[in-house]
Amino acid sequence: MKKFGDRKDGRRVRDLTGMAQISIDLKPNRCDSDVYINQKMDLTELVKYVNRKKSEGMDLTYFPAFVMAIGKTFYNRPRLNYFVANRHVFEHNDVVISFVAKVTFEDKSEQMMIMIPIEPEDTLETVSKKIKDKVSGIRDKKDKKEGANNAIDTLGKLPNIIRVPLMGIFKWLDQKGKLPASLVKDNLYYSSIIVSNLGSIKCGAIYHNINDFGTCSSLATMGEIKKEEIITSDGKRELRDLCEFGINFDERVADGYYFAKSIKYIQYIFDHPELLEERADTVINIEEKHVKEKKTSRINPKLKEYVEREIFPEYEKNDKGHDINHIVQVLKRSFALSKQLEDINLNMVYVIAAFHDIGHHINIKEAIEDHRSSLEGEPRTIYGKLISSADKTPDLKTMVTRTRAYSMKHFKEMTEDEMFEREFNHLNEKFGSEGYAKCYIKDEEYEAFLNDMKEILSDIEKYKEYYVEITKE
Repeated sequence: MKKFGDRKDGRRVRDLTGMAQISIDLKPNRCDSDVYINQKMDLTELVKYVNRKKSEGMDLTYFPAFVMAIGKTFYNRPRLNYFVANRHVFEHNDVVISFVAKVTFEDKSEQMMIMIPIEPEDTLETVSKKIKDKVSGIRDKKDKKEGANNAIDTLGKLPNIIRVPLMGIFKWLDQKGKLPASLVKDNLYYSSIIVSNLGSIKCGAIYHNINDFGTCSSLATMGEIKKEEIITSDGKRELRDLCEFGINFDERVADGYYFAKSIKYIQYIFDHPELLEERADTVINIEEKHVKEKKTSRINPKLKEYVEREIFPEYEKNDKGHDINHIVQVLKRSFALSKQLEDINLNMVYVIAAFHDIGHHINIKEAIEDHRSSLEGEPRTIYGKLISSADKTPDLKTMVTRTRAYSMKHFKEMTEDEMFEREFNHLNEKFGSEGYAKCYIKDEEYEAFLNDMKEILSDIEKYKEYYVEITKE
């Protein structure tokens, strides 16, 4: 229910601390209270998720996923939806995310402001449809210019002597919350946050100041998704999909700790993209979930210490395709795939993955024997299926170069053409349309690799072109 002091677009926040109120008095303008955070977000899991959804027939891009992740964060972190006007703090009535879209992909193309309301019941699918319908409506010229989009055309053409004092009146009405509805409708400065996906034009995130006009207290720019090597917490090198985010906040609505924690919420959603399929207002408790995951992923420290000291050095005797780097990859894939399985002993997973290319003994003998792709029939245990799946290398270049290295070592008597034919036939037998290589645990990364491999093997000339290209490196 609307109370005295509320605005038509927001509810007055009445429990401010003295420090919060004084900070507004000291810095009455939003642009003077602009705090900027630049951070690279890990989108590895989101990239896998989007690729999987595309393979299932969903028309999905990253931008709707960004919008939905931000929308869910706003519902979980309500102070992000606050704004300051006339030295008072208000909370927006709704969560609305806005952006600018070009009518055509040309330098001189007209731009239109687009507002996407994120309703409590919205999911990634409904938000994606809202964005798609709105953008296509503008570009197909089905949607007529309304509200601020239309008013800007008229106001912008007025002479200075009329436009400048008129804008002064509008700014005063804006502070009082009495701006005409025709100037508020489709006005991105009256949204919860403005977003800009600069990755679509191969650009990095930029600093973009927030504006004194309107009620929008934050702005986010997203750059291009790139693969970069990082150092993990355990000191290992790992290639991940990273994206630079630049986010501006009005520090008068919340302190730095609140903003920093809100960024963690966004990252948590990117790490668990299945959350995007839930309602926008679903409560997310990152502390409890993090603790739960941490408990279930622990490996006995004595076991880990023994394997690293006694077993890992043995892999120095192996060829490059089965050295310690291969074991580290299989370990990471084993733990990632094991999340789909219930009642799985992670200590056992660790041991089998660590031993799988060394010998056949003790209680893990069957899993070690069963991990080979050429095995007739299925592995006899869930551990065998898990390690067999994790042992797959989902990288086209690696598989081709590894097969080449095997030929060079074991078939030195062959001519170059004979080696090429042997390698092509071997890869076809393993990965072709009738190939025996399979994954027993759902793995979208391996499925994508398998599709790429089948495509390149479907035409020997296409394969030869790729083969020549990578063997030159």
